[in-house]
Amino acid sequence: QGSHTFEVRQTDQAGNTSNASSRNWTVDTAAPSAPSIDSGPSGLTNSASASFGFSGEANASFECRIDSGSWSSCSSPKAYSSLSQGSHTFYVKQTDQAGNTSAEDSRSWTVDTVAPTLSSIRISKRSPCCSFSLTVSESGSGVSLIEFSNAKTRPAATLTPKTTYPLASPLITVRLSAAPTFARVRDAAGNWSSWVAVSG
Repeated sequence: QGSHTFEVRQTDQAGNTSNASSRNWTVDTAAPSAPSIDSGPSGLTNSASASFGFSGEANASFECRIDSGSWSSCSSPKAYSSLSQGSHTFYVKQTDQAGNTSAEDSRSWTVDTVAPTLSSIRISKRSPCCSFSLTVSESGSGVSLIEFSNAKTRPAATLTPKTTYPLASPLITVRLSAAPTFARVRDAAGNWSSWVAVSG
C-alpha cells in the first residue's frame, strides 16, 4: 500500500553512468467504505416516485440498482418513477480510482398509493355524541385516522375539540359537539378515502 518510485540508470562501456529516470505510482488495494445514502424515502410513502441522494469517496464512480434489477452507472441524485405497490429496496456502491469496489449501502421503503374505501358509516349512539360503526376496506398500510365534517370540502368548525381521530377498529366513540354529516378515513401512508354521508 502507498506510494512507490522505480528508478533506472545505465553505464556505458567506458564506465560513464547516466542520470536516473524514474516512475512514481501508488498501490491501493483497499476497498473504499460503502457510500452513504443521504436522502430518499423510507418507511411508508404514498408516492410512486423516489429520488435518492448519496455520497462517497472523492472521484469515485457509483453504481445503483433497485430491488433485483441489474447494477448500472449512476450519479446522485438517482430518481425512479412509476414504482409498483409494495416494498422496494435501493442499493448503491462505489468504485475508487484504483478500481476497488465497496460494499453496498441500501434503503428500503414501501409504496402505498391506493386509498382505503369507506363503504358506510352509521351513528349507533347519539347521546352523548357519538358512537359510530364503519365498513372499511384497506389492502395496503392499514387505516389509521378518521375525519368528520359537515361539508365535503373541509372539517366543520362545530366539531370540537378536533376533527381527526385515531382509528384502530371499525367501532369508534368520540366526543363531538354535534353529529357530523360526513366522514372519511386515511391509511397509514397518507391516502384519504372519499367523503361518505353519515347515516343513522
